Amino acid sequence: MVGCWFGRYEVVNWLKRMAVDLDGLLFLSVRFMIPPKTKNELCWRCKPVFCKLFKSLLGRHWNKVYGRYFTLVGVQEFGRYGNRHAHFILGVGGGLKVVEVQTTLRGLSCKLKMDVWTSEEDKQTSPKQFGADIMAKLVYSARVDEYITKELWISGTRMNDNFILDTDMFY
Repeated sequence: MVGCWFGRYEVVNWLKRMAVDLDGLLFLSVRFMIPPKTKNELCWRCKPVFCKLFKSLLGRHWNKVYGRYFTLVGVQEFGRYGNRHAHFILGVGGGLKVVEVQTTLRGLSCKLKMDVWTSEEDKQTSPKQFGADIMAKLVYSARVDEYITKELWISGTRMNDNFILDTDMFY
C-alpha cells in the first residue's frame, strides 16, 4: 500500500483555492462563557448558530440547499487557559455576498444570545451583552488561513481530531 502525505501547507492552499472559487470567505471565531468539555459538545453548541444563519438566508428548507451556497470547515482550539472554542472558515457562493452573511449574522445576535462583532474596533466600541460571542471577520489574507490551521497536527496519513466539518454538526 502506498502512503499519502498530507500537511498543513496543503490545507492552507486548499483554503486559498476555496476563496478564489467562491465569492469570498468569512472567518468566524465562536466562544462560549462556559467552554464545552468535548468536541461533540462544541459542535452541538455551534450547530444552532449555523442553523439560524442558513435559515435566515435560505429559508426553512435551508438544509437541502446550503451546500450550493456555503462551504464550512472549522477547527476546535484550546485557548490560553485550555478553554475550548471553535474557528470556522465559511465559504460563500451561489450569488450571496460575504457582507450580506456577516450582516445577517449580526442581526441574529439577540436570537442566538451571543454578541456578534465584525472587527476588533466593533468589539471595542460595542458593549458586551451576552456570555458567548462570535467574531465574524472578512478573510483578507493568508494569515487567517494559517491561523485556523495552527491546531492541526498532521503526520503522514493520520490527523488529529481538531477538524470540524459540516457533517459533524448536521448529520
